Amino acid sequence: MKTALLILLSVCFVSCIPLPQTRIIPEQDDFICHLGSGRKLYVAWRSTELDPAKQPNLDLSASWAISPTGARHSFTTIERTYHTGERSYWKDTSLVLMDSTYPDKPIKWYNGSWYIRLGFTKSNPHPRINAKVEITTFLYTPVLHGPPN
Repeated sequence: MKTALLILLSVCFVSCIPLPQTRIIPEQDDFICHLGSGRKLYVAWRSTELDPAKQPNLDLSASWAISPTGARHSFTTIERTYHTGERSYWKDTSLVLMDSTYPDKPIKWYNGSWYIRLGFTKSNPHPRINAKVEITTFLYTPVLHGPPN
């Protein structure tokens, strides 16, 4: 009986798929984000300009995150390498979190409440974005939860 239970539990937990989820508090109409991989947080903000040359760009010296433990971290960005050719009011990038003690070392976004501040360049001004982003990881197990809908 114990062996069967041990086998069942091991099958359930071996087949777990971590699904990261993000929630912005308070919800904002001009800012969205989601966790793309453990090291990249995809963010997008709405601009009033349709022309990409006039859209606001991030000022990394005025942007930072505070981790759930209270440590302050800087970002580096990874721009999209593909372009759809469509113009949009939304500007996006991926934020890579850098370790505060080793500035060249990227670290993972982990579960908890993060405070994010995004500052923008003065050449194309945009109001600063201050947001609380809650990151949680749901462990999806097909054996227990069934097939996805």
